[in-house]
Amino acid sequence: MTSISPKPPKHQTSHVSYYEIERRKFTNQPFHSFSDRHDFEYPLEEWGNYCQENRELRRSHYITKQVQTLDEVKKSALFHKTVPNADKGTVDIYLWKGQIENLEIDAIVNAANETLLGGGGVDHAIHSAAGPLLVKECAHIIGGCDVGNAKKTKGYCLPANYVLHTVGPILINNLFPNEQALKSCYRACLKLCEEAKMSTVAFPCISCGFYGYPVELSAKHVLELLQEESGHLLYVKNVILCLFSEEQQKHYSKVFSSLKIENSIEKKENEYDESVKK
Repeated sequence: MTSISPKPPKHQTSHVSYYEIERRKFTNQPFHSFSDRHDFEYPLEEWGNYCQENRELRRSHYITKQVQTLDEVKKSALFHKTVPNADKGTVDIYLWKGQIENLEIDAIVNAANETLLGGGGVDHAIHSAAGPLLVKECAHIIGGCDVGNAKKTKGYCLPANYVLHTVGPILINNLFPNEQALKSCYRACLKLCEEAKMSTVAFPCISCGFYGYPVELSAKHVLELLQEESGHLLYVKNVILCLFSEEQQKHYSKVFSSLKIENSIEKKENEYDESVKK
């Protein structure tokens, strides 16, 4: 006779975290419950080529109607610097004020939390514009993402082909900004771009919202990081720093205009530069 093990006492029941409960809500649901579009089932590494070859079809499925191309960013950028890359070429760095979820480029970066299951601010904006399949794919990334690291997913209904999710540092009592963790976020995303041979990526101001990182320090640290990393880039040709608020615009523009990048080529600045210098 086969014995049946008794149920463990309640105090011995394994604990299931809130994160795991939320994650299972998405992983346990079949794909077709989110969308009837079979093109979304393309493998992650083939998705970029599919997007390029089927751009018009993709555009018919965008949720956002305020799409911004790279050419439009170039025309409306607040500042623009060109720095040398690793292959005797150049990397163009743009300061641009606008909504990152509207950009039709290779990849946009999401300032996510460690669960990758969505949140507020730019995280919410990107998930809303991507549609529900983004959070379903994120739910399959077991363990989420650690601070300073990055994970890649498809962009689904976003104009951008891919989303690079990174988790920035949280400032403790406005006293201890973790410069290395912040730089690691940008470095990890650039590494993913290089591995996938992407040419254009856009970053929000990571950790500058609810996480409390001082915008003026963020501007300094991010631009230093780009100066450090540009010499290692082979495929990335365009880096867009997306500014959302007036405070971000003020501090990033001030640091960008004063930063002396070795061998950089200064480009024409718009009228905002004059207001910053006054």
